[in-house]
Amino acid sequence: MALVSPTLTELRLANCRLGDKGATILAVALCASQSLTALDVSRNGIGQQGGIEIGTLLTACPTLTSIDLSHNAALFKPPVLALAALAEGIGTAPRLEHLGWACAAADIELGTAGARGLWCTALARAVEKNRSLTSVDLTGQPLGAAGHVDAESAEGRLEA
Repeated sequence: MALVSPTLTELRLANCRLGDKGATILAVALCASQSLTALDVSRNGIGQQGGIEIGTLLTACPTLTSIDLSHNAALFKPPVLALAALAEGIGTAPRLEHLGWACAAADIELGTAGARGLWCTALARAVEKNRSLTSVDLTGQPLGAAGHVDAESAEGRLEA
């Protein structure tokens, strides 16, 4: 497949209407890449299955240093299985330096405060665990008061 070109280093697909199926196909294909450093899949309507596969890609692609997942509101619609996979991928991505994941708060459907708290905790642990992150954009993320205490554990890591 052309997406696994040995010379492809950046792939910018913002607002390309990939949807869940397209994101899944893309992520699976890119797992074989040994050269991709930047991936922008913002504003693509990515949902649960695509998010799970992108979580796998984060761990599997050893050269990926930057990813933008911004404005994919379907990732936050129940069931939120993709969020756990993405948090795991962020935490274990070997060279990830930049994470872009801005969103509009009005698009978020995490439901209960408990679900919001779990997401905050998972995200804070992922950021703390990843030793290569230097830039994180979570503008609009549903962190709120429930996430404040959990996010504090990652605060020093982000400022370092």
